[in-house]
Amino acid sequence: PLYFVEAFIMFGAALEFQQPWSLLIFITVQILQFCRSAFEERVLEAEYPEYREYKGRTRRFIPGVF
Repeated sequence: PLYFVEAFIMFGAALEFQQPWSLLIFITVQILQFCRSAFEERVLEAEYPEYREYKGRTRRFIPGVF
């Protein structure tokens, strides 16, 4: 849910400015968020073995979807 809310806020900011650069910033931030989440999952799996089970039943960005 944290990643989804951050994306929602960034999308709102991009809509507010309605400029091509704001869309570029939004896309860049989303790519970085994806990389960040992949890194965080690797760290959590290494530190907490039970995280793998949690990851299997929980979605990364949008609960129940993706």
